[in-house]
Amino acid sequence: MKFKKVELSEINLQEQTFRYTLKPADDRLVFSVRGAGIIEPVVVKRTGKGYIPVTGFRRLEAAEKARLSLMPVLELEESTSRLETFKIGFFDNYGWRVFTLAEKSLAVKKFLEFGMEKAEIIRKVLVWLELPPTGRTLEILTQLAEEKSLLEAVQEKNWRLSTVERFLEFSREERSLIINLVSGLSLNRQTEIVEGFCILKKRWGKPLGEILKEAEFQEILVQKNLDKIQAGEKLAERLRAKTSPLVTGLLRQIDGEIMELNLPPQVVIDYDRTLEDHHLTVKLKLTSVDDLRNILKELSYPDRENHWQRLFASLHNVEE
Repeated sequence: MKFKKVELSEINLQEQTFRYTLKPADDRLVFSVRGAGIIEPVVVKRTGKGYIPVTGFRRLEAAEKARLSLMPVLELEESTSRLETFKIGFFDNYGWRVFTLAEKSLAVKKFLEFGMEKAEIIRKVLVWLELPPTGRTLEILTQLAEEKSLLEAVQEKNWRLSTVERFLEFSREERSLIINLVSGLSLNRQTEIVEGFCILKKRWGKPLGEILKEAEFQEILVQKNLDKIQAGEKLAERLRAKTSPLVTGLLRQIDGEIMELNLPPQVVIDYDRTLEDHHLTVKLKLTSVDDLRNILKELSYPDRENHWQRLFASLHNVEE
């Protein structure tokens, strides 16, 4: 690679051949670039009279918005194969950032497009991406990369592989219904709704459209006074009751113990209502060291110990 400075206008910013990352340039990055310029060179490849980007897509977007004219670049030989070029871009990101599942699927798609054999992708790339190195994983990622609306949802909340697998069991029409139901909800609620309807579809032997026409779901969907978040909460609660009565009972038990703790308003306890993560999150709102000392005393009062014990016992019962 050869270091040089080139005019930004010489780089084809519309060329996305080697891009697999999805995060756009935000205002903070643009502000940074406007103040200090581009310090780290981006990798480019010569093509004809100009260049195409290989790395640094966000920096290039920011540079354009900041109206920079010159860019520091590392130029690849024009003869470098597309696969070798993409590997350079992949490993340039690999060492310093964590990829979302959506980005992992696009990376796999690029490796396939540029000629890497499926067996090598399973053996090497899936391991690099910290995913199960199986043919089924490759199949799921390949499907995901072709579903634009799903890619957006997966990127926004960084869905788990298992949730994507369940989602892909629905028909295209059903997927549109699901996306409409879960958009804007938290990751946990999206997961509950996708997996809950997947279970009901198999258990009842009905398409999703018919399931949604059932009175117990219609009464939630037609309520005008519910916003998207409230409707999502009620849907998830109804699905839990239908698919996992044991889990529903445990959730009531956990919520009851949290209420019995009677904690001050500066303390908020949260937990994963899918019960996949078996831990509590305690959030404290503090304005001083004295606040911290007082809250820690409150949390440690002997008369609360039994409630804490039962609370953690409920979470441990889930694991068993």
